Amino acid sequence: MSHRNPSPAAFIRKFMGGFAAALACVAAPTTALAEGAEGKIPAELQSGFSLVECALGSQSQRYTPPINLASQEVYVSGTGQFSSCIDLMNQNINYGNFTVEGLGSASCVLASIPTRNVVTWNDGSQSVIEFVGGLDVKPLGQSVVTTLGRVSSGRYENALAIKTLILTNIPGIPQCLSSGVAFSSGPVSLTLLRLF
Repeated sequence: MSHRNPSPAAFIRKFMGGFAAALACVAAPTTALAEGAEGKIPAELQSGFSLVECALGSQSQRYTPPINLASQEVYVSGTGQFSSCIDLMNQNINYGNFTVEGLGSASCVLASIPTRNVVTWNDGSQSVIEFVGGLDVKPLGQSVVTTLGRVSSGRYENALAIKTLILTNIPGIPQCLSSGVAFSSGPVSLTLLRLF
């Protein structure tokens, strides 16, 4: 019997049930959590969730072949760094360098490229994060790409991952019609939540 991976829609539905509850935990003041016995998070909260928030960072990637107006299969590869990271249970985690690889359908109008991100944290540990194709919103002059995923192995295994990448200076129609878009970059953020 062949094993089939769940569709992106099924994956998102699976995790969204607990997403609201997790956000409620995130919104709660973190100082109260840090003031448990001996300055540690209470055990009952540790078993319920863990959180890593990397509010700042940068990512750059290349597209092969370059993205144009016609939808085609595109390989994406890139590097970046998640910085200003806060781990409530391990204050030694401050940043992580990462690589990005993925293959999927893309055009200048619509893109859906699942990616694998391998994060090497500043203490030498690693997290492998599998992201499904994301939601691409285009306000004036930029593209905001939000992707959901799961830490498939390593540190924070099974945590829900939410990554937001802001691509500035979006190319216009002339570039899409001619040489295509071969490179993009922008600020990135990452949130990891343990929902179970």
